[in-house]
Amino acid sequence: MKKLLFISIFFLVVNFVFAQDVSVDVNVLRQIVDILQKLIQGGQIQSVSPIEAPRHEIKVPETEKKIEQAPGPVETKLIQPKTIELPKGIKPLLPELKETKSFTPEIIKPFLPDEDRSDDAIVQINNLRITRILLDPGIENVKAVFFAVRDIGWKCMLFESEESEKSLPCPLDVRKPISQKELTIQISNDTILLLRNRQKAKLGDFKVGDKINIYGFMDKDSNGIDVLIVRKVASVTKPIFKQMPKPIEPKLPATSKPRVCIQVITPAYNPQNPLECKEFPTPCDVPPGWIKTEKCPVSIEKPKQCFVGGCSGQICSDKADVITTCEWKPEYACYKKFGKCEIQINNQCGWTMTEELKKCLENPAGIF
Repeated sequence: MKKLLFISIFFLVVNFVFAQDVSVDVNVLRQIVDILQKLIQGGQIQSVSPIEAPRHEIKVPETEKKIEQAPGPVETKLIQPKTIELPKGIKPLLPELKETKSFTPEIIKPFLPDEDRSDDAIVQINNLRITRILLDPGIENVKAVFFAVRDIGWKCMLFESEESEKSLPCPLDVRKPISQKELTIQISNDTILLLRNRQKAKLGDFKVGDKINIYGFMDKDSNGIDVLIVRKVASVTKPIFKQMPKPIEPKLPATSKPRVCIQVITPAYNPQNPLECKEFPTPCDVPPGWIKTEKCPVSIEKPKQCFVGGCSGQICSDKADVITTCEWKPEYACYKKFGKCEIQINNQCGWTMTEELKKCLENPAGIF
């Protein structure tokens, strides 16, 4: 290839010389040829293939290697129960939006606070309950939107500025939308999320039904709240299903036989109230403690007066001057000292068992 290049240059030089009218010195031509040979031998002139073009490696910066595609629409995720339970008098903020696709930035923005905070109220609202959670609403610097309503024991406090430590009860114009509306709570990238123990929380720690306390700017027009702090104070209560214990069936001894009740009407009365007397279909239906009797009295005539009788004054009856054999027992002294002879609950005369009489009858010898 080098020889071909040398011959080509040589012939060009010769043609150039013979094409001129002025004569050229031969020594000059030799010097030119020697210079060309030295250049070829030194490698300062390199032959180029007529078929392939020279290849050049072009280094592209790493920033140009990655071609980013235009971002598509943000996938909005709505977390809500099948039925939204709200306090009485509160309607859903957006009842017509039942599907996730319906939540677009254009629809949700009117219910969120605007960027102008000059007329906003700095409030702290305790005991709000999350009803729905909207993730990635497609709004700049907004991570999520909580829908919340007042819960039992809710409280609203108003601050003059962010630096104020003292608070006042919220005025009526601030309390009214809280008590009547489903509120929107805007969670931005700067919002501080806390757990009950005031440890840092993540957005995924908040669930529908959780009770929260919030602090932030409440918009005067939309009543939306741009929160600075959200604290989770109570988790959603999970239903606890307890299996009802099986009734314990009494185990009869091996020698015993099953109890058989004859279908016969059985009268019985309550000893605590003898006037309460009933007829039961079988003896087995008589309540424990009741006393069976031959029949329930239709009516018991109430005595007009009770009298103390007997030789030792131990008888209380509706008859005067009751005579008994004369004998003495220590308990007779108890009736004489502490006893009250009067009409009892069964409409019959008898001794009223007072505490003093009971104690005396337990130890009648102690009265002497």
